[in-house]
Amino acid sequence: MTATTPQSASFNPFRDINGRIIAAYFLVFIAYFATARVGQYFFYQLHTSPAIIWPPTGIALAAMLLGGYWMWLPIALAQLAASLAGPSSSRKRPSACAMS
Repeated sequence: MTATTPQSASFNPFRDINGRIIAAYFLVFIAYFATARVGQYFFYQLHTSPAIIWPPTGIALAAMLLGGYWMWLPIALAQLAASLAGPSSSRKRPSACAMS
């Protein structure tokens, strides 16, 4: 009889990460960041409100429904990056929570 190790002893959180998951992360990050920047452009440069058709919300919803709960990471990082890449004026700078 051979000795086997239990599943919990060989736990590796990075064992299931492959090229498809990294590509999905990258695609969601780029799509969310790009549409958030377009929405910020509408708000700050054209002085219109993109709130009615805020595309990043749709992208986040689709990513979570199609990819599962683990897609929160590229969504959160893209929102943070878009908020930090916003205008330099402190009175108009959105917080990460206000834009989501």
